[in-house]
Amino acid sequence: MVPFAFTTLVATWYYKRSGLATGTIRLPGDGRPGFGASDAGFVETLASVPWFVIGIANVAFEVVAEWVRDVTLPLRRRRGYRDVPVDEDAQILRFADEEES
Repeated sequence: MVPFAFTTLVATWYYKRSGLATGTIRLPGDGRPGFGASDAGFVETLASVPWFVIGIANVAFEVVAEWVRDVTLPLRRRRGYRDVPVDEDAQILRFADEEES
């Protein structure tokens, strides 16, 4: 933990000293943040509603798809080929029988 903390301190010191950390960005405006600060705020909020609905629908679809996968996974494992474990002792005995002949 100590090497990581030391590296973080050195990186922070270098970042501030190099001039890359110039401070906060101040945009022009009336200085009152929040809803209704401009006429475009309502339009932007209204335009973001479909994207919110699409995001919620995407999350719901993922939850349902995962649930269906978890329910059907045991059923899919019963079909098709199965792995049969190989008995290592049987392999050795088979080769031993061939050598005796």
